[in-house]
Amino acid sequence: MQTCKRKIARRMSATAKPQLRSFLKSHWEADLVHALLESLRIAKMEYRIRIGLSSSLKILEIDPSSVVMCVIPAMRAKKDALTHLQLTLIEAYCTENDIRLLQVLSPEELLNIVKPSAETDTEDDSMEEEFDDDSGLVVIQAASYDNEKDDELQKIYDLACLHHNTRPIIRLPS
Repeated sequence: MQTCKRKIARRMSATAKPQLRSFLKSHWEADLVHALLESLRIAKMEYRIRIGLSSSLKILEIDPSSVVMCVIPAMRAKKDALTHLQLTLIEAYCTENDIRLLQVLSPEELLNIVKPSAETDTEDDSMEEEFDDDSGLVVIQAASYDNEKDDELQKIYDLACLHHNTRPIIRLPS
C-alpha cells in the first residue's frame, strides 16, 4: 500500500522521524493497543464514541474531518452480506477521505469496552439505543479541545502503519 505510506509520510513532522527508529525497536502492537484503550476510555467519558453502522455513518457523512479513528473488525461474519458490504464501503470511504482505519481481530472485546453501562453512562441514552448494532464498527470523534491521548493514538497509528506497510491489525486483550 504505497498510498498509505505516502499519506502518513506527509502527516509526520520532521521531529517524528528520529522517533521512528526507537518505535520500530519496540513492540508496535502493544503501544497501539494501549493508545487505543486510553483514547477510547476518555472518548467514552466525553460521549465522543459512535457505535454501529447508522450512528457512525451519520458522523462520517456530516463531518468526516471530526473523526479521530474508525475501528472495524478485521474478520467479518459472512452470514450477513449487507453488513459485510456496508463495512467494505466504509473502509473504502475512510481510505478516500484520509480517515485512519484500524482493524481489530476481537470486535467483541472492542464492543465490551465501549458499550454503555448502566452505572457510568446515564447522560447519553442514544448510545444505548444504537448498541443493538453488532457490526463491530466504532468511530472516535475528535474532542473540542486539544486532546493529547487522541494525538498520541494517531501518531502511534501512523508509525505502525509505516512499520507494517499497510493498515495495522490488532488484537485487544480479554
